[in-house]
Amino acid sequence: MDKRSITTLLSPFVLGLLAVAASAQIPSHSRSASAPAAAAPAAVPSHSPTFSAPMGSRSGSIGGPSYGGSRGGYSGVNSMGTWGGTRNSVFPRPEYPTFTGRVTTAVNGPTPIDPVRATCNCGNRMFDLGYLRFGSSFQFMMGGPFGLPLQPWMFRSGCSLSLYAPGYRAMTLPLMLDPYNSFYAVSSLGKIRMEPYEDVSTVSATSYTASKEARKAYEKGVKKLADGKLEDAKQYLQEAVALHPTYASAWTVLGHTLVRLDDHAGARAAYERAVESDPDYVSPYQPLVRLVATDKDWQRVMALTEKAVALNPYDAELKYQRSVAALQLEQYELARDLAERVFTTDDGALYPESGYVLAKAYRALGETDKAIRTLEEYLERDGKAQVRRWARNTLDELRAEAGPSAEVAN
Repeated sequence: MDKRSITTLLSPFVLGLLAVAASAQIPSHSRSASAPAAAAPAAVPSHSPTFSAPMGSRSGSIGGPSYGGSRGGYSGVNSMGTWGGTRNSVFPRPEYPTFTGRVTTAVNGPTPIDPVRATCNCGNRMFDLGYLRFGSSFQFMMGGPFGLPLQPWMFRSGCSLSLYAPGYRAMTLPLMLDPYNSFYAVSSLGKIRMEPYEDVSTVSATSYTASKEARKAYEKGVKKLADGKLEDAKQYLQEAVALHPTYASAWTVLGHTLVRLDDHAGARAAYERAVESDPDYVSPYQPLVRLVATDKDWQRVMALTEKAVALNPYDAELKYQRSVAALQLEQYELARDLAERVFTTDDGALYPESGYVLAKAYRALGETDKAIRTLEEYLERDGKAQVRRWARNTLDELRAEAGPSAEVAN
């Protein structure tokens, strides 16, 4: 298999914050109708951010959950077995930490077909492992030429495995890393049962009208995507939507596949077709919002997230993305309310940059003391290094404006 160089990543969330930080300075009070026009925003770096890579490829640091993957890496296969597929023989004493498990659902009934997204989170870095299938076994290695890049700081910060499927409660499991072992046992995470939300639909109505041939092509496409065979997955999914042009599930998984093939325009078009085919199907909204945010189409982000949050009020990422768009559109009260609902709850650990959005909204609304306290709290958490630099600069400015009475963080 080809080895790929480490790719530097920026998540769509941080890209949104890039635009926030690059925009003209927001005054410490609300703008009035007669306020002068803002200065032109600073230039955004000319390189376009890429998305994280499939299982085995070596991604860089990001400031929040990433999406999709650039083509390449190891296509879901490593020297210890096959990700999301058939397990190969396992060495009795592997040289690197190796983890296995099986993804199932917590309810009885047919096994869901839609894929499950998996990431490995270490400190403020996230490595995208690709997609799994419900009912399938998985296996991945940390370290070595065919695994995630294992570095000393990971032992200090700790790592975890996160699983996400639209309409299901996200799962996060700690991964045990022992820096004093020169050889590692294979660690089994056992059966991981994902629990669906009772009031969130995970099945598109268009799936019931698909022909047998279209469903068969779709199922093959999902399997090929989980196995990392992207061109084969693309072929089967294109066959599925050709046979059933309003097949929302197939359009969604085709979007996942095209992102991994670096065809982001094609992926966005596929997700848009999924939403058009079934506006009440929750699965395509989150990945579509990420791509639209990358394109800085904030009005479209607002429209999509309004519908998506109504369909799935538990999705913190959608609320976070909506808060970034609201801040960009100078809807400061809405940005404040949305960012508060993320940063001040358990979701703030997953989306720490919501604290930066919240502080910017507070500042724009003239709530300087709250902005200072929020930035101080944000800087105590893990987060994207670049955003933390912006936060420190903003905090210094706010303290200077507030004078010597401003509270200074320890």
